[in-house]
Amino acid sequence: MKIAQTLLLGSFLLSSCSYLGTIKEFKQEEAGKQLYRISWAKDLDIDYESGNLPISRGTPLAHEGLVYAGSLSGDFSAFDMETGRIIWKVRDGIGSDIGAVAYKDQVIYGTNSGRVFSRNLLTGKIKYAIDLGYPVDSVPLLFRERVLLQLKNHRLACLDASTGKLLWAYQRSIPFNMTINGASRPLVLDDKLVVGFADGHVVALSLEEGVVLWERRIGSGSKFIDVDASPLLFKNRIWLPAVSGPLALIHEKTGNLLRELDFPISHKGIVTEKGPIFASLDGRVARFNENGDVVFEKQIANHAITSITRWKGMLVLALSSGVIKFLDLYSFQEKGSFDLGTTVS
Repeated sequence: MKIAQTLLLGSFLLSSCSYLGTIKEFKQEEAGKQLYRISWAKDLDIDYESGNLPISRGTPLAHEGLVYAGSLSGDFSAFDMETGRIIWKVRDGIGSDIGAVAYKDQVIYGTNSGRVFSRNLLTGKIKYAIDLGYPVDSVPLLFRERVLLQLKNHRLACLDASTGKLLWAYQRSIPFNMTINGASRPLVLDDKLVVGFADGHVVALSLEEGVVLWERRIGSGSKFIDVDASPLLFKNRIWLPAVSGPLALIHEKTGNLLRELDFPISHKGIVTEKGPIFASLDGRVARFNENGDVVFEKQIANHAITSITRWKGMLVLALSSGVIKFLDLYSFQEKGSFDLGTTVS
């Protein structure tokens, strides 16, 4: 149940819906058993007046029986995972919809104003708040007592998780005005990290000081060349797409470009024992071998697949149409679906 609630809430925010739809049942060994059901739901959308629809970009954090979620309205809350009851709520006054990370007795999250907060997990009492100057664009990544965040000005900041002290920062000089305003979440590999930037480059930095170890351009074109997906590691190869370019295979130690694959995606895949799986912007799902060859592929939908994950031995896909699909992890056969009740956004 806890896993189900976590997945539901994550999909809820990623689809930026204001209400939840109905689930379609499928037959298993237990006749009439539902794959998924709503336990509780919270409307975290702000009131829509005019202009672009407000879109929440993050996924709630589930940790030790509580669910932590921010909103564009400026509230950050902790909910009981079983009942949805509010355990505590604070008013930061600025949107904090990106996501959060748990560290010891703290929950750490960034806001659209550039402030980073650390609060007690159980009470919401503030431990520290620091101002990084620009909106936080990525979900915080915790590793070895450090928190890594990418900012809207294409700056990667490394903070001490206990105190919030800025340990180092790496800044890209981005000459392009035409970006999609996303952010790559770093992949940490022993003593280095790998991350993408809006100028089409993938960069490896030392974890200790943020020194550049290698960089490689994979995005092509003159605009919208962002590398916003999180890198995926499989068999010493980094798999990473650019928005306007191919799916690139990069050697994790040298940064050498090994291969470019014509498979349009903009998000991270998943790793299985049979190879990595990626979902495309034209509704396909494919499994690859370590050399980048397609082993198995299937057309799942006519809409873009916006994110994928594993859950209870299945592959779970979120579509731009507001539908979540559940597939067999290996055959990609559909097991069921969940309609969030939204139109394409």
